[in-house]
Amino acid sequence: MKIVKICIVFMLCLSCNGQQKLNNNDCSSISNDSTETIDIDTNPLDRVSKIDEFISKAYEYKILNGVIQIVEKDVVIYSKAIGLANMEWNVPHRMDSKFKLASVSKQFTCMLILQLVDEGKINLDGKITDYLPDYPAKQGSKISIRNLMNHTSGIPNFSTLENWYSELWVKEYSNREFLELFKNLDLEFEPGSRFNYSNSGYRILATIIEKVYANPFAKVMNEKIFEPLNMTNSGCIDINTIVPQMASPYEYWNFRFTRSDYSSPTTVLGAGSVYSTVNDLWKWHKALINSTLISKKMTNEMMSMQIKIRNEFGYGFGLFVGNVTINGRRHDYIGHTGAYPGFNSLYAWFPQSERFILVLNNTGHTRLNFIRNEIMKILEGGDYHILP
Repeated sequence: MKIVKICIVFMLCLSCNGQQKLNNNDCSSISNDSTETIDIDTNPLDRVSKIDEFISKAYEYKILNGVIQIVEKDVVIYSKAIGLANMEWNVPHRMDSKFKLASVSKQFTCMLILQLVDEGKINLDGKITDYLPDYPAKQGSKISIRNLMNHTSGIPNFSTLENWYSELWVKEYSNREFLELFKNLDLEFEPGSRFNYSNSGYRILATIIEKVYANPFAKVMNEKIFEPLNMTNSGCIDINTIVPQMASPYEYWNFRFTRSDYSSPTTVLGAGSVYSTVNDLWKWHKALINSTLISKKMTNEMMSMQIKIRNEFGYGFGLFVGNVTINGRRHDYIGHTGAYPGFNSLYAWFPQSERFILVLNNTGHTRLNFIRNEIMKILEGGDYHILP
């Protein structure tokens, strides 16, 4: 794989982002009122130069602090680490900085399930109670593995519980203890009838994975995905492990940076528990689109629209899929965003143009889809906008 290396001299400034808790919305938008517009041409070198100019401005305008990588037709055309991995010690980001991926982790959980389907150990249309007999039959006998993966289960999202941010998210849980938080709640709708994003379903999937393999989720993830793909800088977060090169989490509040709120890693098992780097995520992406770890049939299931959310946009297994409109042009899109206290992540794949955009950030809320869209505008020879 060819890599275009860009040497950049930049100032390390503080960036700011709005305070954000666990956020699962992949459909964000941003106003273009009072924006600055810069004209560019379509020369490939100019595109890269303009991308770097945009990323530097995004940092300057305090909407980005982290690592970015852009791939076009299997060539890394742009990589940059910008800002601070640790503010207390003034440590700059590097290309191997590690970040918590939050909901971008969901595609990894789905991969483990689809491997089990290929092995004949799980049926996509099997019910929760087929694999977890102790789960309440009133709910569990109606909800399929497929429903859990594509957010059509009707199970309330645990992060919407009334006392979630004030009390529950700092506690340590076993699988049994965590399922007790929501397993007896009434379903919000009949399973399969509509889409409603729910992290709860992914905790159930992680519990099923642990039971089938009779091993901890992190161990299964390592043996079935990270080791085969040589993803040596990836893993699952836990309470006690010190992870070298892990970025520290921050928020920007009242015009100053603070450490982000603590959230127990045991609350996001399966739903947001993976950490990684941009280079490891590129390895993952190639394996995903080439069906390296699962059959082509399962890859097609994962990356096809299982449920429509609106118009031509929906959800597959662990991935949003469909069409997005950028600068008046429609694009086929497969991807996900993630938000965790102090972290944001973007995984964006445009199959038609073979463009892949990764953004990993450690200062809380950032405008991920805005950054994605402006980069795509530049790649297509358009203009970019930046907030004043």
